[in-house]
This record gives sequence, structure tokens and C-alpha cells, in this order.
Amino acid sequence: TKPFSRGTRNTVGALAYRAGCKLYDNQTGEPFNYQSKEVQHVELLLPEMAPQWALDIQKLMSDDRQKGVQALVDIVEGAETRINSRVWREFEFALHRELTKDQNITLAKEFVQDQICSRGMAAQLNFHFDIDEETGEEKPHCHVVVTTRLLEESGMGAKERNWNKKELLCELRQLWQEYSNFHLKLHGHDIQIDHRSNKDRGIEMEPQPKRGRGVLEQERRHQNSPTLVTDKAKAFHDVQLRNLYRILRNPDVVFDIVTKHHATFMWADVQKKLHQYVDEAPLFQRLEAKLKNSNELLPLRTDSEDKAIYTTRTMLKAERSLVEKAETLGACKTHSVEENHIEHAIAKANEGLGGNLSADQVKAIHHLVDEGQLKCVVGIAGAGKTTALGVCQEIWQNGGYAVYGLTPTGKAAQNLEQSGISSMTLHKFLKSFNEGRCQYNENSILVLDEAGMVDVERFEKLLGAVQKLGVKLIVVGDGAQLQPVEAGPAFRLVTTRLGKSELNTVLRQKEDWQKEATVLFGQQKTAEALQRYMDKGRIHLIEEETAHPRQNAKEALVQAWHEDSKTAPEENFLILAHTNRDVKDLNIMARTLLKESGQLSQKEFIFMIKKEDQDDFGKKQVKQEEKGFSQGDRIVFTRNNYGLGVKNGSMGTILDLNKQKVLVKLDEGKEVFFAPNLNPYFDQGWAITIHKSQGTTVDKTYVLASSSMTQNLSYVAMTRHRENVQVFGSSRE
Repeated sequence: TKPFSRGTRNTVGALAYRAGCKLYDNQTGEPFNYQSKEVQHVELLLPEMAPQWALDIQKLMSDDRQKGVQALVDIVEGAETRINSRVWREFEFALHRELTKDQNITLAKEFVQDQICSRGMAAQLNFHFDIDEETGEEKPHCHVVVTTRLLEESGMGAKERNWNKKELLCELRQLWQEYSNFHLKLHGHDIQIDHRSNKDRGIEMEPQPKRGRGVLEQERRHQNSPTLVTDKAKAFHDVQLRNLYRILRNPDVVFDIVTKHHATFMWADVQKKLHQYVDEAPLFQRLEAKLKNSNELLPLRTDSEDKAIYTTRTMLKAERSLVEKAETLGACKTHSVEENHIEHAIAKANEGLGGNLSADQVKAIHHLVDEGQLKCVVGIAGAGKTTALGVCQEIWQNGGYAVYGLTPTGKAAQNLEQSGISSMTLHKFLKSFNEGRCQYNENSILVLDEAGMVDVERFEKLLGAVQKLGVKLIVVGDGAQLQPVEAGPAFRLVTTRLGKSELNTVLRQKEDWQKEATVLFGQQKTAEALQRYMDKGRIHLIEEETAHPRQNAKEALVQAWHEDSKTAPEENFLILAHTNRDVKDLNIMARTLLKESGQLSQKEFIFMIKKEDQDDFGKKQVKQEEKGFSQGDRIVFTRNNYGLGVKNGSMGTILDLNKQKVLVKLDEGKEVFFAPNLNPYFDQGWAITIHKSQGTTVDKTYVLASSSMTQNLSYVAMTRHRENVQVFGSSRE
């Protein structure tokens, strides 16, 4: 990251280069033309509640890049008067060669919207999918140029100094790792990235300093010079030389670097990494020969040289250590419960469900609560995994155990809490354990959800902590996460050795073809699953007549939802979308139709509501916004409130309200009174995000499709319904 200051460069020229367009600097009268620079995609992302002028520029930039960037530059640059003003700040990060361009763009947009724009910054994303002219190597990266001032209705507001803090950069680096690894795993790639320094990761090599475009151009002009031209060039070559000595001294260090990203690898991965440090062909060949004959190298598949797959003895040792710890824990006959607790909880669950638990669920419950320090369960969406865990929690609590949740990400921790299990991230747990601050003991049960997202290194650390603390660990994963993805297959290793209980009976959907589609989603056969719904006429592509993205699709969705809700008022319906902005638009449209038809009271009260978000390290951020609510409105609670008896994601209908109090009937039947000024964590609930819907079951859902939806989001959105789902999308996407 670096600031763009007028004291060191022309900031308009810097923007022109990154956007690949022609810009005019009104301050100096200089033009800057970089239209010959190939920049594949430029997009402006904005914080929530951005002023109209910013939304207009966002639309203009999507229609005409040059005009949109120039309009943004004019406003932002015009707000600065000092000759050395810091006008912009840039975050630059490498994209992933393993992902397609569209997948990289989706990843970057999701990260920037969630973690940068949410702090109040406007961000212009400039995607460069460059190719090295000398090596032919792809070098995809993104320049995210953000404002240094807040956006206000009249233009640019005050400077926000907190955006310059080093702590923010460190936080964003770790979050980029989390987002990247999630998307790489999502698209089936056996690779992980790590934000830590080489030293912290145990890699002996020094990171090579980056040489900018200007430095490279100077080197080319003076390539025959006996001395290095710039200090940066000298620093680069000094580090390169020291790293070369390290490889000469111990060539196996190349394997250490490769296996930090790949649990298994092909020889081309080794060649690519070796070439990064060794330029001379004869030396490269000698070192490659040493690596091929190294005792550390372990071939796994050698049917053909170009398709051979390898690992290292060190990696194999780590996996064996993981398996040995898992087998040791599985063999421990601890944490037993009395049979009468099991029978009572299952009978209570059957009574509460108005039917019986499935055979899969009963089998899974018995498996998880049976004696043993490590147990595993795998289940596809809609198979009753949450219900089974809830029954297990009651059994353990009746047996004198306390139950806690662990997840790879903060969002997943929030979802697990909807099951009533107090949760934290795995990162936070391991940090507390290493610092000696863990309070868990032999009377504790830990539930690790989304276990398929945990790599070998962290899984082994977790099992080590479980051994020392004496707790019982329950490992929970989705069927889709057991697909043969090579990168750090910790979950697969553990479940293969210890065995698992499986939840494969789809209980949520009623029609056989929908159950089959759910199984296909769980097997990551998304195209086949969607085709089932396409064949049944459940997916609608709407022609767009306006420049607003998905506007006509939103209108068609809300109209269909409204008509169905009028004909079957006894059923419950839910609208789902990916982004908060789409959810907000859909709630406004839905409430407008309901008021026009008399289904919702015209009288409304305005409350200041708050939203609490949590990053992967437990840091909470609170946003507030004024919204209107009427009698008959659907609302969703956005934070656990044990005093009210509601959880994050609990939904209900407003029965009565005034300025001081709101009476809500929750979907489970209970009525709660609360004061909005004291309990402001709620929102309009006709439409909610797909993330928020995890763990939710309704009769019918209406899904707004968007190009930003991932395979995992599609899986969640298409498996929330009992009876039917209708999907609406823009033909432009």
C-alpha cells in the first residue's frame, strides 16, 4: 500500500496509468494518455448510503470508463488545496493465476466491498491481467485506489486519518488471505496463500523487493552498464544473490516454498519457483537435477512425466502426525453420557418437530454423543445437521458438559451461533491456547464447523490443543467439502481414518427431483442441479430496459413474490440476494407493493437501527441507519439477545409498535416486546442476504441471481425451501 501525494508525483497521471485511459489534470493543465495500456476491467465500489453524486459516477464509469474516471478525479482532486496533499491511497494485491478472470474479479470485489468500502472509502478497482514479456508468465493483479476523505452529499468531506494506520494494513493482509483461500478452495484448487512473512512461516528465503515500472525502464535503458542504476535495482539484486546462495547451500529449500502453498504439486510448480531465483540456464539445470534426485522428493503418481504428482517427506510426515493424533483421540473412551439423556432428548426433539428425526439423524446423534474424544459428521444441506447438533447439545448439557463452537471464519461463527452454540474463530481459539488463556477442560465439548476449510497445519495444531486440554472435539463438514481437492486435505484424512456419520437423507424438500438437485449441489455439480430447476421453469432471465443493474429482474421477482403471497397467505416466503444493496432495494420494493395493496399499514415509525459485523479475528464493527417499520412488517434480528430470547438471524412479524416499543411474534411462535432505542439490532426482513439465510428453512424462496454469486452461495440459496424456489436474473449477466 502507498499514498498518492502531490509532493512526490502527479496523482492524476497515476490514476490514468492504472485505469488505462486519458485524463486531464485541472490543477496543472496537463493531459495524461495511457489508452494504449491494456486494463481489462475498471469498476467503482462505494460504501453503503453513498451520496447520489457518487452513485451517478459509478454508473457513468460502468457505461464509459474514461468519462467516469475523469468525473471522479475532478471531484476528489478538487477537494485538495495543498501542494503536497495526499489525494489517494492505493492497495495493490496479486490475483491468482489458478482462477479465471471473472473469478478473480468476483473475489476482489467481494473483499473490497466487505473490508474496504464498509469502512467508508470509495474504491476504484483497476484489474491488470499482464503477461511478462520475457518469461510469458501471467502476472494478474489489482490496483485498488481509494479516497482519503469521507463522502458527503455536497462532495468530499473530512480526512479520515484512521485509514492510514498500520494496524488496518495488517488486518487487511490477513483478511485477503482468508478471502483468497476460501475462493481457491471453492473453485477446487489445491493451493493456499499465507500473509505471513517468510521468516514467520519458517522459510529461509528473503522476499525480493518489487521493482516498479520506472525502475525497470531505467534498467532496460542502461542494461549494458557495468553498475546498477538505481538503489531499488541494487537492493533487488542483493536479495536475489543471497537467496541464490541459500538454494546452492540447500536446494531442498525450494520444496519448502512450494509445499507452503501446495500439499501436492507437479514438477512445473518446482521449475516455476526455481526459475524465480535462478536465471542462468546451466546453473538452473544442475539445481533441477539435484532436486529430482533429492531424498525429500516423494512421487505419488508417475504414469507420465508431464502429469506426475509429488509431495515431500516433510509434508507426508505432517499428515501422518495429524492422522496419528486423530487416531489417538478417537481411541480415547471419554466424555460418555447416560442412555436416558439420549432417549429423552430424541423423544423431545420428535415431539417438537411434530414428526420423527430421520434415521440418519438418530444414527448421527448416537455417533456424536458416544464415548470418544474425536467424532466426525458429514451432511449435505437440508439433511438436518443443525437439528442433530441441537439435540446433541442438549444431551451434553444434561450430562454436565459445556458446548462451544469453532469455525474457520467470523461469518461461519455467526451462523453456528444460530444453533445456540456460542462460537469463535479457530484463529482466535488457537491464539488464546498458545497464550495460555484457554479455559476449556475435560467437561467441555468443542464443535468445529466447516472443517473442510481447515488446512493440515491448523488442523494438527487444533488436535494438539484438544489433547492437552482434554476436551472432546466434534468435526462437522458439508458433503461438498469432502470432494477430492488436493490442498491440505485434513478433513478428508481424519474422516477417512476415523470414520464418520453421514447425513444424506434430504428432509427439507418434498419433491424427489428437488431432493436430487440438492444432492447434486452438495456434490458441487452446480450446473446439473441448476438445469433441473431450469427444466421445471423455475429460473427466469429478465431483459433489462434500464441501466440500473438487475432493476427489471428485481421488479419481476417482487411481483411474483407478491402474487404468490396473496394466494397462499398461510405459507411463509423469503426473498434472497447476495449483496446488502440488492437486499435493501428488494425490501423497499416489497414494502411499497404491500402498502399499495393494503397488506401493510401505511403508518410507519422511523427507528435508528444498528448492524454489527465481525471479521475473522473477532473485531466488531457497528453501523447505524434510519429505517421505517409498520405493523405487519417482517423483521430479522441481527444480533443475539439472550434477554429477549432471540438469536442473530431470528425472524418474526411486527404485531404492534409505537415510538417506544415493538411487539414481535417470532416464527417459532413466541412473542417478544422490546424498546428499539435499547435493542437496535434488527432490520427489515422481507428480503435478507444469502449469508444470513444459512440455517433457515421456509416454504418458498425467491432468489435474485447475480454474477457475483459463487458456487457455494448458489448451493445455500437453492436449498432453503421446502416446496418451491423461483430464481430471477438479468439477461445481461
